[in-house]
Amino acid sequence: MGNSTFPICPGTPLMFSSLWLLDLLSDVPSTSRLDGFDISLDQCPPPPWLPSNVKLHTWNVFDDPPPDFVEVFDVVHVRLITFVIKNNDPRSVLSNLWKLLKPGGYLQWDEVDSVGCYVKAASPSISTDQIENLLKQLGGVDNWKDTMTGTLSQNGFEDAQLLRFDYSLMMARYWNDMYMSTWNEFAKTVLKTPIASAKLGFDALEQVRNGSAIICPKLVWVARKI
Repeated sequence: MGNSTFPICPGTPLMFSSLWLLDLLSDVPSTSRLDGFDISLDQCPPPPWLPSNVKLHTWNVFDDPPPDFVEVFDVVHVRLITFVIKNNDPRSVLSNLWKLLKPGGYLQWDEVDSVGCYVKAASPSISTDQIENLLKQLGGVDNWKDTMTGTLSQNGFEDAQLLRFDYSLMMARYWNDMYMSTWNEFAKTVLKTPIASAKLGFDALEQVRNGSAIICPKLVWVARKI
């Protein structure tokens, strides 16, 4: 591990509070430099509460990175920015992440498999029509993930690989509640149909309480900058 380790989740203000970065602290030397970036720091701890080697900054991933951070980092980590990818094409984001890395540095990009999500019920007698309708509206068409490994290899990276993680059904309700929170924000900011969306959310949550859940595998790409 070099002296610059860097998680980044710019472009989405919805769900992050620097948790990945702070969790990393216990796994790296105290001399490591850790910088976190997001489009908004509203959910992050105030700077006086952070360790001295952790710094948080505002940055929009669609902008060029600040000059002080170009080719500085050994590791760049980004996650859960599916909703901000434009025109089903991650290359503009990937280009700016590439600029942050030193040659030979590693990118880790985590996403939910929004195309491969499905609804699971504890028994066939449990109705799932409302939660399936909610998932259909939330899922979108994110088939850029199908070719992401190749996209990495064609845009300045090598040794690209995709790892897929399925979680236990014991955790299904926990993750489903996360997706429902995402739905609430998505309905408000994207669909802009507050009355219909609120009713669908209420009806879907009732089916969740009866024993159903949205299941979304996790996708992780890892690649090295050439």
